[in-house]
Amino acid sequence: MKVCYYSSLVSERLYKKLYTKKEKPGMQAQTFNRLIVEGLIKNNIFVKCFSVIPTSKELFDLNYLNEKSEHFFKYYKVFNFPIIKDVYILLKSYFQTLYNLIIDKEIVCVIDVLCSTSGLGASIACKHLKKDCIGIVTDLPEFLTSNKLYINMVYKTIKNCNKYIFLTQPMNNLLNKNNKPYQIVEGLCIENEFKTNNREKVFMYAGSLDKVNGISTLIEAFLQVDTNFQLHIYGSGDYEEQINKISKEKTNIKFFGLVDRDIILEKIKNVYFLINPRSTTNEMVKYSFPSKNMEYLASGTPFLCTKLPCIPSDYLEYINLFENDDVEGIKKGLEKVLNVDYSTLVNKAEKGKEFIIKNKNNISQTKKIINLIGDKR
Repeated sequence: MKVCYYSSLVSERLYKKLYTKKEKPGMQAQTFNRLIVEGLIKNNIFVKCFSVIPTSKELFDLNYLNEKSEHFFKYYKVFNFPIIKDVYILLKSYFQTLYNLIIDKEIVCVIDVLCSTSGLGASIACKHLKKDCIGIVTDLPEFLTSNKLYINMVYKTIKNCNKYIFLTQPMNNLLNKNNKPYQIVEGLCIENEFKTNNREKVFMYAGSLDKVNGISTLIEAFLQVDTNFQLHIYGSGDYEEQINKISKEKTNIKFFGLVDRDIILEKIKNVYFLINPRSTTNEMVKYSFPSKNMEYLASGTPFLCTKLPCIPSDYLEYINLFENDDVEGIKKGLEKVLNVDYSTLVNKAEKGKEFIIKNKNNISQTKKIINLIGDKR
């Protein structure tokens, strides 16, 4: 079995080389796709990544880039101009996929559907040749942008696929009306290699700082808690400027901005608590499983979270749930864990780590993709 994998994934070397500005392409998508590719390889699947290098004038200044292939990566040429780059990649992916599928009958295409240009080209080629095309759907495009062309391209790609990987059951219910074969893969993890040292008295949040994700509610609630703990915040988003201002006024709130993922993985092992205050009423939380939940659970650090509808019931015994997602509910949740014997919370977190590492590691989770490939319905 051979997999051609279409996404925006680039090697860690290239990521560090290209993205030196403050603005960087989504790390969550990079991490998710990297874990899938590495999991497939560890399951002895031959993988070739056809990768669209994320480009925009905000990310880097180059107008043209022809990056050489490396390891299992084959990069599309970059023409950093709107429309031109998209048309080129769409046509290139179509004809390249067509050629690959004709000369090698073992190839199966797996597509990150949110990578719309290469995904659409590859899915059309698969459809023309009546070959399996597995679409990985991690989010709804309308939750990411208002660009109608992009949204239509993503939905066209989804329609062209004949099998799916979803993060939640509601996503399958919404998109898979024809009951095509599918698997649910909430996320993937690997064991955090960083060691726990002396923990800092810190509540930590790392991720999107868009107000809609509950960060403003968390800050307001934390400021009402009588504690000598600090709140450390990492990330970027539309509430970033306000957070920076608050952190200069309040000594118990620290803002660190965007940092490398390795720093985050080290920090989450060495604080007292991890938090995800995401709103439960936001429509998108039914369809997407937060990747930080997986990383937090795999850390062995006590984790506080709102009861999101996307979280399966077998996860809940390892999470310290807020009563609700408003200021009062989050405040009570913070106060509750501060008044519980910490060793009890760590014991719960360690059991959660064992559960995640054993059942949701990228080797076992990508076996679901391999099983889906073998589904002959």
